[in-house]
Amino acid sequence: MADPVVTVKNGKLRGKTAKNYDGEEYYSFQGIPYAKPPIGSLRFKPPVPSQSWEGIRDATKEENDCIFYDVVLKKISGSEDCLYLNVYTKQLPVKNKALKPVMFWIHGGGFKLGSGSSILHGPDFLLTKDIVLVTINYRTGLLGFLNFEDSSLEVPGNMGLKDQLLALKWVRENISQFNGDINNVTIFGGSSGAVSVHYLLLSPLAKDLFHKCIMQSGCISSWWANGHRSLPYLIKVLKKDVSEKDVLSILNDMTASEVVNLQTKFSDVCEPWFKRCIGPVIEYKSTSAILTEDPDLILRSGNYNQVPMIIGFTSREGMVFDVYAIGNTECTHSVQDFESVIPHTIRPSMKNEYVRVTADKIKKFYYGDQESTEDNKNQFYLLHGDVSVVWPIYRTIKQHNSVSKTPIYLYRMSFESTLNFIKKMLKIDTPGVAHGDELSYFFKNIFIPEIIPNSIEEKIIKTCVNLWTNFAIYGNPNSPHKDSLINVYWKPTERNNLHYLDIGENITTGINPDENRINFWDEL
Repeated sequence: MADPVVTVKNGKLRGKTAKNYDGEEYYSFQGIPYAKPPIGSLRFKPPVPSQSWEGIRDATKEENDCIFYDVVLKKISGSEDCLYLNVYTKQLPVKNKALKPVMFWIHGGGFKLGSGSSILHGPDFLLTKDIVLVTINYRTGLLGFLNFEDSSLEVPGNMGLKDQLLALKWVRENISQFNGDINNVTIFGGSSGAVSVHYLLLSPLAKDLFHKCIMQSGCISSWWANGHRSLPYLIKVLKKDVSEKDVLSILNDMTASEVVNLQTKFSDVCEPWFKRCIGPVIEYKSTSAILTEDPDLILRSGNYNQVPMIIGFTSREGMVFDVYAIGNTECTHSVQDFESVIPHTIRPSMKNEYVRVTADKIKKFYYGDQESTEDNKNQFYLLHGDVSVVWPIYRTIKQHNSVSKTPIYLYRMSFESTLNFIKKMLKIDTPGVAHGDELSYFFKNIFIPEIIPNSIEEKIIKTCVNLWTNFAIYGNPNSPHKDSLINVYWKPTERNNLHYLDIGENITTGINPDENRINFWDEL
């Protein structure tokens, strides 16, 4: 295969060839600009489409990640000039040949960090199937989610979500040049990337830009806290009682690294799990607004982009809490104040006298008569995972089922192996699958060891890829043909029966996983 050249709206791109997990060749186009660099007068502003270029642009290597603070390496990485995407395809368009389904990946990272880079999101597994894969960068942290209520400042927030939206529009305009079908686009994401998928599902601006969605370990209910207003936290960090206009002036005078350093100080005024400092907000109405109403109201109305959905979680979502323990000797696996773990979706409606009673119920349910200590950290992981991801996902499914007739497929990831890189990185020895560990079964990354042919790890990779790409192709994860890896039928959820697929060493099905814990939160 010669180096491929394609023509997109802004000019010509030269890509390269690479090999997928099965040793087959595919085309790779990386570092494609979909927006102007969000610097100078464009900092804190909605993205502007990329300019055209002369000649043939080199698209054989990735461009900058969006700037963030790396909690593992303890340093700032990336650049403010970062709005690029990557496209991977097995073939270019051929006359009279059908175009292929598109899978559009939105990375996680708590809206504070991350990228679509092949370091974590290599296409080698998914490109064994006949799909087109797109991975993107978008602004995170204050540079992506600073927001002010003063409309004259023109910083309404959600710039990172607007980056994602513009990247989706780029796909609509250009993906056919990579053999992608603009009428068959699946958006999928993990963690805050899954939350982003849910916001796009609810936003009228994203209507008709995608046709199916997958949310892995995240949804709006796991994040939404009635807004993440920037000013109160910035005042605390800056130690100045200043106006939004003054804060914007201070931030605009900073370098990107200084903005990120300021952002890292938010942890002093913000609990890592239950009180969000940086993230999406309800905006004042404008032509670029992603979200102008409470997400719960939009969900209940049914007036949103109703498309088939896969949504699910890992068996020990709460293990990701250990990310906050990196280099922090004060972080322990004990709950000091059970009032702090009351979900943000129910806490505001509680009368004060019920808060203490509810906290006691939570402690009793998860710990019985024991105290919360390092000796029972499995309960700590269960509690934090249930509050932050698992119960919100159930809540989300029930909300969608009440207003939508499109199918929802629920899964739980319980397979443990050396490919579970998050757990490995955090040096956790407690049983269970950590938040984000399922990514290694969809994307090749630099942290996973060599995969032994015909191993159980290879089997689960192929199973996951089959399920997700079936869904992208057909809107149904079940194969229309005989599948030697999967001998069960994955039913969509019903109002009273939440059918689910458990992805473990054996692929099994059931109804209402973790039912007793979910019932506990429902009763609260």
